[in-house]
Amino acid sequence: MPHAFAGALCLGFALANLTRPHVVLALGVAAVLASSGLVASDSGLRVIALASAVIAVAWGWGSVRLAQLDRSVLGTRIGTAEWAVIEIEEPPRAGAFDQRMKALVLRWGHLAVHEPVLLQLPLGRSPPQGARLRLLGELRAPPGPSNGFDEAKWLRGRASTRSCEVSRSASSVGVAEFPASAIASDAGSSATRRRA
Repeated sequence: MPHAFAGALCLGFALANLTRPHVVLALGVAAVLASSGLVASDSGLRVIALASAVIAVAWGWGSVRLAQLDRSVLGTRIGTAEWAVIEIEEPPRAGAFDQRMKALVLRWGHLAVHEPVLLQLPLGRSPPQGARLRLLGELRAPPGPSNGFDEAKWLRGRASTRSCEVSRSASSVGVAEFPASAIASDAGSSATRRRA
C-alpha cells in the first residue's frame, strides 16, 4: 500500500508537466476523493480513492511549484545592460568564438536577485567554478530554433530561460573577482578587487 501512494505522488508531479490545473480545483477534487475513500467499506476502493486524492494534491502542488519556477525577476529586464555580480556554477565550455557556463545572477544593477543564466564570455582566461564575478553584461533571450536545435527549450530544461552576454570591450574593463566578504556587504564597496 505505501508503494501505491508513493507512485501516486510521482504521477501527480509528472502530470503537472503536462498541464497545470488551478490549485483550488486540484485541492477540491482531492478533498472529495479523500472523503469518499475514508467512508468506503471496500479496502481496495479505499486505496484507489486515497491514491487518487494523493495524485490530485501532488498535481496541484507541482503546478504551483512550476509556476514559481517560471516566474522571473530578470525576465522583464531582457535587453538591458547592467553591472552584475554573478557566481559561476559549472566549468566553462569553450566554443569557437566564446565560452559558456551556467551561472547564478546575485545582483543585476541595484536589484538583488538569485536566478540562473547561461553566461557567455569571450575566449580567454576561464573563471573557476564557484568564482564570483562583477561584470557589465547584457541580458538577452535565447535565439529561436535553428538547424534543428532549440536553445530556449534546452535552457528551460536546465532551469534557465535567459542568457547574459559579456562583450570583449566590457570584459576587458569590467570583469573582476570579489572576495566573498565584499559580496556579502555590498557589490559597490571599496573592497580590494583583483583582475580576472
